Amino acid sequence: MIVNLRKIVLTIYDLIAGGMISKNLNEIRQVNFDLDAKQKIAYQQQQFSSLWKQVNQNVSYYKDQSETITLHQLPVVNKNFINANFDLFLSSKYSRKKLKKVSTSGSTGVPFIIYHNKEKVKRQIADTLLFNEICGYNFGERLVYLRIWNDINQLNFIQKLTKNILPINTLHLSSESTQSIIDEIEKSGNTVSILSYASSLELLSQNLERMRVTSIKGKISCIITMAEALPIQTKRNLEQVFDCPVYSRYSNSENGFIAHQIPGYGENYFINNASFIVEILDINDDIPVDDGKMGRIVVTDLFNDAVPLIRYDTGDIGVRNTIKILGKDVSVIEKIEGRKLDFICDTAGKLLSPHAVDYGLRTIEEIKQFQLIQLSEFDYKLKLNAKPDTDLKKSAALAEKGVKAFLGDEAKIEIEFVEEIPLLLSGKRRIVVNEWKKEKERNQTDNVQ
Repeated sequence: MIVNLRKIVLTIYDLIAGGMISKNLNEIRQVNFDLDAKQKIAYQQQQFSSLWKQVNQNVSYYKDQSETITLHQLPVVNKNFINANFDLFLSSKYSRKKLKKVSTSGSTGVPFIIYHNKEKVKRQIADTLLFNEICGYNFGERLVYLRIWNDINQLNFIQKLTKNILPINTLHLSSESTQSIIDEIEKSGNTVSILSYASSLELLSQNLERMRVTSIKGKISCIITMAEALPIQTKRNLEQVFDCPVYSRYSNSENGFIAHQIPGYGENYFINNASFIVEILDINDDIPVDDGKMGRIVVTDLFNDAVPLIRYDTGDIGVRNTIKILGKDVSVIEKIEGRKLDFICDTAGKLLSPHAVDYGLRTIEEIKQFQLIQLSEFDYKLKLNAKPDTDLKKSAALAEKGVKAFLGDEAKIEIEFVEEIPLLLSGKRRIVVNEWKKEKERNQTDNVQ
């Protein structure tokens, strides 16, 4: 009954929005699952043409380009370039007050703020509803959401009620909080799904193994993981314990649902061709690579002209391939080599989610990049890349306070200001490095030999 009421609320919202959510939902389903490859390309070209008309007229960075230019003639951009030239990418068509602000830094440690127009917001809602539904989670059902919850993203009572979300804070995913997840699932008479970052699911799987939990009694529809790649062994362990499928989502805050593992596609990621054009380009040159070859994942968002992300280098590495589904050739992302985040420990020895560092430092506007390195049980090094003319002493104090909030007051923080946090081969930057863990592993290996 309550689930039905939530669906009624969604229906009313859709009516207020002029039926745009249901319209988008039907279109996304049709383009992705009913059209053949040529028809999908024709749809994307038409949608890009419509987007380009607005961008060419209203976005300074693209005004000098030809009205008839093709997508592949446009330059590839990335988060750093847009950040450095943000005013050139913000459309003059909109007032910032009427746009949805989206803030992200993810695993790279680079704060990034863009804006979504109303059409993009509705499209993203529809993308979410469809792919969740395909994986087995229907809007209104109980959703256990594992992530770091703080003052920035905390849900209020109305949000928890209308979305039926149980937020579990993974800052310290202990045996106790793991047991609370089990209790919530087992006492609920309704279907439950789980949404989580991959790093939190790894901790959850480790806790379940340590607690010797081999099965859970409850109606679990599916587990959906996002951000980092989930190790296959962890996936198999969770599927066995929860007796449900585990699907990985490839998405980011600035774009939304780019690709998703869905039933019938194995470990491949189904590309959301209805909302994005996805290219796999050479590691060093802006040219496409052949199927089966690793390259940079470059995305064009077809529905956001407020801050257009056209040929946007996500910083991830992936492999595209073509598989046969029901006799049709389907292009998929076979592998996504997004960097797996390290874990660090606080001064009490508890494992911390890498995203704790992100949330602890994201709000310091003077800091462009950061990286936290654990050197020993109590010793840490915090590398900071500050904006020009920054009060370094003040920023250092704020940063130290931010990380001690989750590391503990006994933490000894060495702060080093640097010109740049070095890139990995994937094009991303580590925000967490556990040198202490690596040193212990090396010593254990030496002892075995």
